[in-house]
Amino acid sequence: MPKKLYHLPFQQLHIFIEQHKSTLRSDMKNSKKLEYGKRFGKAYYVLEIERFICFLKIDKNLDYALKLITYFESEVFIKELLTLMALEDFCEAKREHFYLFLHYLEEYDSKLFSSFLQQSFMHYHTTQTPTSKTDAQTLATTLAKDKKINFSESFGEENGEAYFKIVVDDEVVVERKGKSIKKLRKLVYGEFLKIL
Repeated sequence: MPKKLYHLPFQQLHIFIEQHKSTLRSDMKNSKKLEYGKRFGKAYYVLEIERFICFLKIDKNLDYALKLITYFESEVFIKELLTLMALEDFCEAKREHFYLFLHYLEEYDSKLFSSFLQQSFMHYHTTQTPTSKTDAQTLATTLAKDKKINFSESFGEENGEAYFKIVVDDEVVVERKGKSIKKLRKLVYGEFLKIL
Protein backbone atom coordinates (compact mmCIF):
# COMPACT_ATOMS: atom_id res chain seq x y z
CA MET A 1 0.00 0.00 0.00
CA PRO A 2 1.15 3.56 -0.66
CA LYS A 3 2.51 5.22 2.46
CA LYS A 4 2.20 9.00 2.10
CA LEU A 5 -1.39 9.97 2.90
CA TYR A 6 -0.80 13.60 3.93
CA HIS A 7 -2.41 14.95 0.76
CA LEU A 8 -5.84 13.55 1.66
CA PRO A 9 -8.20 16.09 3.29
CA PHE A 10 -8.40 14.31 6.68
CA GLN A 11 -8.68 17.39 8.83
CA GLN A 12 -11.72 18.71 6.96
CA LEU A 13 -13.25 15.23 6.98
CA HIS A 14 -12.77 14.77 10.72
CA ILE A 15 -14.24 18.22 11.41
CA PHE A 16 -17.27 17.28 9.32
CA ILE A 17 -17.66 14.00 11.24
CA GLU A 18 -17.45 15.82 14.59
CA GLN A 19 -20.08 18.34 13.49
CA HIS A 20 -22.53 15.65 12.30
CA LYS A 21 -21.72 12.85 14.72
CA SER A 22 -24.98 12.95 16.71
CA THR A 23 -27.17 13.03 13.58
CA LEU A 24 -25.21 10.19 12.02
CA ARG A 25 -25.48 8.07 15.18
CA SER A 26 -29.20 8.71 15.37
CA ASP A 27 -29.74 7.77 11.72
CA MET A 28 -27.63 4.63 12.07
CA LYS A 29 -30.08 3.45 14.72
CA ASN A 30 -33.14 4.31 12.60
CA SER A 31 -33.55 1.42 10.16
CA LYS A 32 -35.48 3.46 7.56
CA LYS A 33 -33.04 6.38 7.54
CA LEU A 34 -30.13 3.95 7.43
CA GLU A 35 -31.63 2.11 4.45
CA TYR A 36 -32.41 5.36 2.62
CA GLY A 37 -28.98 6.91 3.23
CA LYS A 38 -27.14 3.69 2.44
CA ARG A 39 -28.80 3.34 -0.97
CA PHE A 40 -28.05 6.87 -2.12
CA GLY A 41 -24.61 6.91 -0.51
CA LYS A 42 -23.70 3.81 -2.50
CA ALA A 43 -25.05 5.41 -5.69
CA TYR A 44 -22.98 8.56 -5.11
CA TYR A 45 -19.92 6.42 -4.40
CA VAL A 46 -20.27 4.40 -7.62
CA LEU A 47 -20.74 7.60 -9.66
CA GLU A 48 -17.57 9.02 -8.09
CA ILE A 49 -15.70 5.87 -9.15
CA GLU A 50 -16.96 6.44 -12.69
CA ARG A 51 -15.79 10.08 -12.64
CA PHE A 52 -12.33 8.93 -11.57
CA ILE A 53 -12.15 6.27 -14.28
CA CYS A 54 -13.34 8.67 -16.99
CA PHE A 55 -11.04 11.48 -15.82
CA LEU A 56 -7.97 9.29 -16.22
CA LYS A 57 -9.40 7.74 -19.40
CA ILE A 58 -9.14 4.30 -17.83
CA ASP A 59 -12.46 3.44 -19.48
CA LYS A 60 -10.52 2.94 -22.73
CA ASN A 61 -9.24 -0.32 -21.21
CA LEU A 62 -12.41 -2.00 -19.94
CA ASP A 63 -10.60 -4.95 -18.38
CA TYR A 64 -8.59 -2.60 -16.21
CA ALA A 65 -11.61 -0.34 -15.53
CA LEU A 66 -13.65 -3.31 -14.29
CA LYS A 67 -10.72 -4.47 -12.16
CA LEU A 68 -10.57 -1.03 -10.53
CA ILE A 69 -14.33 -0.90 -9.96
CA THR A 70 -14.18 -4.30 -8.27
CA TYR A 71 -11.27 -3.15 -6.12
CA PHE A 72 -12.92 0.15 -5.09
CA GLU A 73 -16.13 -1.71 -4.18
CA SER A 74 -14.28 -4.45 -2.28
CA GLU A 75 -14.53 -5.02 1.45
CA VAL A 76 -10.76 -4.51 1.75
CA PHE A 77 -10.80 -1.05 0.14
CA ILE A 78 -13.89 0.16 1.99
CA LYS A 79 -12.39 -1.06 5.26
CA GLU A 80 -9.25 0.95 4.42
CA LEU A 81 -11.36 4.10 3.89
CA LEU A 82 -13.33 3.45 7.08
CA THR A 83 -10.04 3.30 8.98
CA LEU A 84 -8.74 6.49 7.35
CA MET A 85 -11.97 8.29 8.14
CA ALA A 86 -11.86 6.98 11.75
CA LEU A 87 -15.56 6.11 11.61
CA GLU A 88 -14.99 3.17 13.96
CA ASP A 89 -14.39 5.77 16.71
CA PHE A 90 -18.13 6.41 16.99
CA CYS A 91 -19.90 3.52 15.25
CA GLU A 92 -19.48 -0.11 14.26
CA ALA A 93 -18.04 1.05 10.94
CA LYS A 94 -20.02 -1.34 8.79
CA ARG A 95 -20.30 -0.93 5.03
CA GLU A 96 -23.82 0.45 5.42
CA HIS A 97 -22.51 3.08 7.85
CA PHE A 98 -19.89 4.04 5.29
CA TYR A 99 -22.54 4.59 2.63
CA LEU A 100 -24.80 6.50 5.04
CA PHE A 101 -21.86 8.76 5.91
CA LEU A 102 -21.11 9.33 2.20
CA HIS A 103 -24.75 10.25 1.64
CA TYR A 104 -24.49 12.92 4.34
CA LEU A 105 -21.14 14.15 3.12
CA GLU A 106 -22.34 14.50 -0.47
CA GLU A 107 -25.53 16.26 0.61
CA TYR A 108 -23.84 18.74 2.97
CA ASP A 109 -20.37 19.19 1.47
CA SER A 110 -20.18 17.80 -2.06
CA LYS A 111 -16.80 19.42 -2.67
CA LEU A 112 -15.23 17.59 0.30
CA PHE A 113 -17.02 14.38 -0.73
CA SER A 114 -15.55 14.51 -4.22
CA SER A 115 -12.12 15.68 -3.09
CA PHE A 116 -11.73 12.94 -0.48
CA LEU A 117 -12.84 10.12 -2.76
CA GLN A 118 -10.98 11.28 -5.87
CA GLN A 119 -7.74 11.70 -3.94
CA SER A 120 -8.24 8.34 -2.21
CA PHE A 121 -8.85 6.62 -5.55
CA MET A 122 -5.77 8.31 -6.99
CA HIS A 123 -3.67 7.28 -4.01
CA TYR A 124 -4.72 3.63 -3.95
CA HIS A 125 -5.35 2.79 -7.60
CA THR A 126 -1.63 2.35 -8.17
CA THR A 127 -1.83 -0.94 -6.27
CA GLN A 128 -4.01 -2.20 -9.12
CA THR A 129 -2.24 -0.44 -12.00
CA PRO A 130 -0.72 -2.63 -14.68
CA THR A 131 3.00 -1.92 -14.86
CA SER A 132 3.80 -0.31 -18.17
CA LYS A 133 5.45 2.92 -19.16
CA THR A 134 2.41 4.03 -21.13
CA ASP A 135 0.15 3.95 -18.07
CA ALA A 136 2.47 6.02 -15.86
CA GLN A 137 3.19 8.43 -18.69
CA THR A 138 -0.49 8.78 -19.64
CA LEU A 139 -1.58 9.27 -16.03
CA ALA A 140 1.16 11.81 -15.34
CA THR A 141 0.38 13.72 -18.53
CA THR A 142 -3.35 13.80 -17.73
CA LEU A 143 -2.76 14.94 -14.15
CA ALA A 144 -0.24 17.59 -15.18
CA LYS A 145 -2.67 18.92 -17.77
CA ASP A 146 -5.48 19.04 -15.19
CA LYS A 147 -3.23 20.90 -12.75
CA LYS A 148 -2.06 23.22 -15.56
CA ILE A 149 1.56 22.13 -15.14
CA ASN A 150 3.62 22.45 -18.29
CA PHE A 151 6.51 20.04 -18.38
CA SER A 152 9.01 18.73 -20.87
CA GLU A 153 11.16 15.65 -21.02
CA SER A 154 14.82 15.50 -21.88
CA PHE A 155 16.79 12.36 -22.63
CA GLY A 156 19.92 11.18 -24.35
CA GLU A 157 23.36 9.82 -23.63
CA GLU A 158 26.38 11.41 -21.99
CA ASN A 159 29.72 9.72 -21.46
CA GLY A 160 28.26 6.34 -22.45
CA GLU A 161 25.41 6.60 -19.91
CA ALA A 162 21.73 7.19 -20.71
CA TYR A 163 19.73 9.85 -18.89
CA PHE A 164 16.06 10.85 -18.74
CA LYS A 165 14.60 13.84 -16.93
CA ILE A 166 11.39 15.81 -16.58
CA VAL A 167 11.61 19.59 -16.42
CA VAL A 168 8.97 21.98 -15.03
CA ASP A 169 9.53 25.74 -15.34
CA ASP A 170 13.21 25.27 -16.28
CA GLU A 171 13.78 23.18 -13.14
CA VAL A 172 14.59 19.46 -13.24
CA VAL A 173 11.92 17.73 -11.16
CA VAL A 174 12.97 14.11 -11.72
CA GLU A 175 16.17 12.77 -13.26
CA ARG A 176 17.58 9.27 -13.55
CA LYS A 177 20.66 7.81 -15.19
CA GLY A 178 21.22 4.25 -16.32
CA LYS A 179 21.71 1.99 -19.29
CA SER A 180 18.36 2.13 -21.12
CA ILE A 181 16.32 5.22 -21.97
CA LYS A 182 13.22 3.02 -22.23
CA LYS A 183 13.59 1.79 -18.63
CA LEU A 184 14.52 5.25 -17.40
CA ARG A 185 11.39 6.74 -19.01
CA LYS A 186 9.23 4.28 -17.07
CA LEU A 187 11.01 5.06 -13.78
CA VAL A 188 10.96 8.82 -14.26
CA TYR A 189 7.28 8.97 -15.21
CA GLY A 190 6.43 6.74 -12.25
CA GLU A 191 8.22 9.16 -9.91
CA PHE A 192 6.69 12.19 -11.61
CA LEU A 193 3.25 10.64 -11.14
CA LYS A 194 3.90 10.29 -7.40
CA ILE A 195 4.97 13.95 -7.21
CA LEU A 196 1.77 15.04 -8.98
